[in-house]
Amino acid sequence: MSRRRRVVEWQSLKRVEGLYRQRLENDPTDMIARISLAWCLLMLALHQAGRESILMGLLETTGDQDELLANRIRSILDQDAYDLLRDSLRQALTVRQLSLNPQDQTDAAKLQELIELSGGSEAVSEAEAEAAEILAAVTRDILQARRLAEKSPQRLPTRRDSTP
Repeated sequence: MSRRRRVVEWQSLKRVEGLYRQRLENDPTDMIARISLAWCLLMLALHQAGRESILMGLLETTGDQDELLANRIRSILDQDAYDLLRDSLRQALTVRQLSLNPQDQTDAAKLQELIELSGGSEAVSEAEAEAAEILAAVTRDILQARRLAEKSPQRLPTRRDSTP
């Protein structure tokens, strides 16, 4: 009997996720890294959702007969696919809001559409609401900074300021 090949390598995806996060830490405006991270997180979420489904079935059939196995299954189930999906959407929505590149916009829209088609409409709605709140807070901060700048007295240059 031949050994089955894995289609998706969890550790490889986690490594790539780390690389994209590092790129974003160095340059938060890197939209290519951000949309790539969103796709990577979607792959991780789908992989984890599959694991969760299998493990839930196994846990139901095992019950408490094998406590060690049940505890191991529960620890794997603690890695929530929904959190990964939400993070993927967060990255995609950031790209949709901030990128001027049409290809980035299209990629983010495709990712969001794929999530909706796979039953993730609730996650999309939550992520959109969160993104709207963040955008509103940023807008308030910008307007407040502008008002403060307008209120602060402008100092007129003196002769001393203009001489070298």
